[in-house]
Amino acid sequence: MFIQPIPMWWGSNDNWAYLVVDDESRDALIIDPANPGEVAPVLIAAVQSNKLNLVAVVNTHHHWDHAGGNEEILAALINPKLDVIGGKDCEGVTKTPSHENLSRSCDAWDPIGYVYS
Repeated sequence: MFIQPIPMWWGSNDNWAYLVVDDESRDALIIDPANPGEVAPVLIAAVQSNKLNLVAVVNTHHHWDHAGGNEEILAALINPKLDVIGGKDCEGVTKTPSHENLSRSCDAWDPIGYVYS
């Protein structure tokens, strides 16, 4: 697994988005892309140069500095069909993990072959 941090609002909020890549399948997730102006160019370059298959946008929670850029990032990627995974209050969410698809013992989730908890 490879994780690329992408800084957002450097010097003010110092938030980060994260590109998470499965080394074998080349499937990838972008986590918390709240500032599309800073995230999209880095994300597009990484997807194109590394031949990644971006499968979803994931939000850790609904605050604007984590989930505020979902719809803009989809437009920048020209892929409105990507799943946006997060809580029901996240902008543009299409899937919300629930207790049915999470392990009760550790609240883990396996979107691209790794378990997140």
